[in-house]
Formats: sequence, structure tokens, C-alpha cells
Amino acid sequence: MFTSLQILSMVAALLVLGEALALAIGMHLRGEPQSRWLSRKNDTLLALDGVTGAGMLVTALVGGGDPVVGAVWSLMVSLAILGHVYRQWEAGRRNPAPLFCFNRPLVALNLLKLALLLVTLLWGALAPL
Repeated sequence: MFTSLQILSMVAALLVLGEALALAIGMHLRGEPQSRWLSRKNDTLLALDGVTGAGMLVTALVGGGDPVVGAVWSLMVSLAILGHVYRQWEAGRRNPAPLFCFNRPLVALNLLKLALLLVTLLWGALAPL
């Protein structure tokens, strides 16, 4: 049986990982090869989402109160939060470089994931994984 924190963490992980996969497939396989969105920075952010989403999912599935698993989980959630905070900062600056969140739906989804990740991390601080 999974705890409520494990379930919340799995939902957050699946959102982060799912969007990363959808954008990677959509932009690289079905997108235009000359798209400005395709950049080293945006690919790095996608890779970060893939690693942190998968790491959160695996550690949430393992759970069990092991301090090492809890530390890895905390690291994965914290890195995911930093990546999403960076995207919001970048979107607010309107930098001429290719923005990761280049439209309102991506900004809204980024804010939703950021809020969910923050709640997950705070919940984890109160009731460890």
C-alpha cells in the first residue's frame, strides 16, 4: 500500500516525465527541424525533467523510510523545482532566446507542476517518504 506522499509524488513525477516525453517527441520527431525552440538549453531542461521525473517515480515506488531513498527523492524534487522556477523566471523576462514556455498553456502547465512539486517537497519535509 502506498502512502499519500508516495501517491502525490508519483502524480508529480508522471506529470514532469510525461510533459518531457511529449515535448521531446513533439518537437524533435514531429516539429520543424529549424524551429527556434530546439536549442541546447531547452534540450537540457527536457533532459532534467526526464531524469528528475524518473528519479521521483522510482524513489516514490521504493519508499519504505530508507534515508538514502529519501535523500535521493529530496534531491530529485529540488532539482525539478529549480528547473521549473528557471522557466518561469525566463518567461517573465521575455528573453529573446528561445523560451521554454513560449505560450500561455506551457506557462500554465509549468506553474501547475511547480505548485505540485512545492507541495510535494513540503509534505515530504513533514512526513518523510
